[in-house]
Amino acid sequence: MSVYYSLNIMPTVDFTRKNSGFTLVELLVVISIISILAGALFMVINPAQLQKKSREAVLKAKTSQLCTALNNCGAVKTASTDCDSYAEMGVADPTGDPLNSSYSITTTDPITITGILDTCSFTCSFTFSDGSVGKLTGYGCL
Repeated sequence: MSVYYSLNIMPTVDFTRKNSGFTLVELLVVISIISILAGALFMVINPAQLQKKSREAVLKAKTSQLCTALNNCGAVKTASTDCDSYAEMGVADPTGDPLNSSYSITTTDPITITGILDTCSFTCSFTFSDGSVGKLTGYGCL
């Protein structure tokens, strides 16, 4: 900034010289604020937990579909041996969907279907002797 005198005796200030860009301190402050906000957001939205919840939701949906197929099979067949496999129930083997999941069917009355993923499991059953349907229950899930 330079001061010069003109004919009217009042000092004037020359603002024509401008600094271009930001200082290093200003840039560091902005970067640190953005990183703090991103860290807080990352703690609120935990992607690993969200992924686990979605995989458990798929497990529940697949197990529910198997239970519906078991109940439909049990409604039209009279023996538990007629509904103790995926093929007899008219569904494809869902093992591996979601990744690392497994499903099992007991072959004795009542027939029970269980879907397992890590510590989460969903179970349902159908009793041929009295035609009762067990509701879908889950254990160890988020």
